[in-house]
Amino acid sequence: MFESLEDFSNRIALLSASGEKVTYGNLLDRGLTLSRNLSGRNFILSMASNTPQFVAGYVAFSRTGSVQILVSDSTTSAALSSLIATYSPGFVFYPETRTDINLDGEVRFQGEGYLLVAIRGAIQPELHPELLLLLSTSGSTGNQKFVRISDRNLRTNTTAIVDYLSINFTDRTITTMPLNYSYGLSILNTHLTAGASMVMSDSTVMTRDFWNLIKDHAVTTVGGVPYFYEMLKKLKFEYLELPAIRYLTQAGGKLGADLAREITDICLKKGWRFYIMYGQTEASPRISYLCATDHPSKSAGIGKVIPGGELWLQDSDGKTITQSDVVGELVYRGTNVSLGMAENSTDLALGDKNDGVLLTGDLAVRDKEGFYSIVGRKSRFLKVFGLRVNLDDLEEALALRGYEAACSGTDQRLLVYLTHIDERNKIEDLIFYLTGIHKNGFDLIHIDAIPRTSSGKVARARIK
Repeated sequence: MFESLEDFSNRIALLSASGEKVTYGNLLDRGLTLSRNLSGRNFILSMASNTPQFVAGYVAFSRTGSVQILVSDSTTSAALSSLIATYSPGFVFYPETRTDINLDGEVRFQGEGYLLVAIRGAIQPELHPELLLLLSTSGSTGNQKFVRISDRNLRTNTTAIVDYLSINFTDRTITTMPLNYSYGLSILNTHLTAGASMVMSDSTVMTRDFWNLIKDHAVTTVGGVPYFYEMLKKLKFEYLELPAIRYLTQAGGKLGADLAREITDICLKKGWRFYIMYGQTEASPRISYLCATDHPSKSAGIGKVIPGGELWLQDSDGKTITQSDVVGELVYRGTNVSLGMAENSTDLALGDKNDGVLLTGDLAVRDKEGFYSIVGRKSRFLKVFGLRVNLDDLEEALALRGYEAACSGTDQRLLVYLTHIDERNKIEDLIFYLTGIHKNGFDLIHIDAIPRTSSGKVARARIK
């Protein structure tokens, strides 16, 4: 990754909310300063923030072939300690503002708001030669399962996205999500690869600062998860004057059909393009895309496969479905399909367990023109605010902590049914820890008893 950034040395790569402008040359110089404190191929736990210095570290470590496990800069010190014990990184790269983090190690670098600490006594696990990155599928601090992504996975997917979005050096985007989240990271990767630029900010779509940054820095493209577009609707963004905008993108979960049509219509009136994208972290992360403004009647779907990939549907027996308008599991093949999952440090030595094929777990249909639409899921998981939650895993995690629960919901809202919610604040904090979802994205609902079948399984149809 990022092997050609020297070609853009004098161009602006990043702009901070404070007005700092970081050129590609400066970004590489910062990374070189960091890399001088390392030798060989290393395993680094990086705490991601929407700051130029994090990006400098991420780029530098990627260019030297070191393996990074990316987590949020808000990861608790307890969760961080657990991750270190589970995965045994040799280094931790984290913000100086996290004064609650006390690591037993040697400070190798300190500057621009970040520390690089070598963990004392760490024995680096064996790293597969192709491994580059570990990303969580959920974005939570409580999930210790990570997707193993290779350099090839990331490069080929990044190139495909740059291709179909026609990203070029004149484009400028803005952060709308964390950079440890696969969609947010993908936006960074594509813009850096194209020699474009990114405004770094923690401002949310509901603040005046966010829109001022878009106007002041002539942002040309903005991406967001479904919740982002729900907020845009509330803001009546069709009345905002944003002359530099060229296109919008959406991923991180299914956008409701009505909202998709509404956003498409607004973009058509404004002369913007609107891309609806589908993917999974396991695909590094994009699988398909739809330019909804080119195909307004298809705006409820996910479009066609990305360049270089292959999509098809299969039935419950694993046979390929050739007819149109027949429901089946969506299957993807491409060089961007990850190597597999990791649950501990020994898994980092594993090779490619997917062989380029990903069973998405999503049920879909394909129309006569070859456009796909998601109609459901095989297993019980949601994507709320773009964060994937396995409902069975969440129920089990709550039960282990003494809370009998049944979980359901939609991509718009997680519903947690509990027999006891006396400790509401404690439970809310626990769910946030386990899923990464803020309490605005879920409801705690009291029921007298969790209905069960004669075999002891939750009778989900009776919970209503």
